[in-house]
Amino acid sequence: MKQMWGALIAAAMLTGCGQAGEEAARNTEGAAQKVKEESKKAVNEIDKKTQPAQDKVKQEADTANLKEKTKQAVDQVKSTMNNAKTKAEKKILEPGEHASVEQDAFLAETEGEYEKLYQFIKINDYDGVSNMVNEKKAVELKKGTKVKIVSREAIRAKVLVEDTQKKGFIPTSLLQPSK
Repeated sequence: MKQMWGALIAAAMLTGCGQAGEEAARNTEGAAQKVKEESKKAVNEIDKKTQPAQDKVKQEADTANLKEKTKQAVDQVKSTMNNAKTKAEKKILEPGEHASVEQDAFLAETEGEYEKLYQFIKINDYDGVSNMVNEKKAVELKKGTKVKIVSREAIRAKVLVEDTQKKGFIPTSLLQPSK
């Protein structure tokens, strides 16, 4: 009889443990779900707090790309200006004649801005050139841009950009007479 009661008690205990185990498993699943939800909230909160920093990094990357493009354009203009000194003398452009830009170049708004712009180019001041472009004191002209000569001096010409009607100054060495 003692053995029977012992077996009965053992069976009751095992049945109880099985139910407790199922309940513990449900509790564990619930806790895991709660941790997952809290983690998502924390990540979203971090994203919100770091968004301004992420935006600033993107803006700085964009600025670096603009500076690199400006550097390339400045280097091209400088190279052409230096090569022009060694070229055989070409036809002198006169007011009223049409020409095209031989390669990417910069058009300065005024004579004073021209002096400043091409001084920046001469000393490789890429930031100075970028600032002038950003301040609309100079614009980049692409190779092949058609211009009309308004007036001309020995090293620069005042031109009218035919497609935009913008006037400004550009080195004569960067202009090719139109055929």
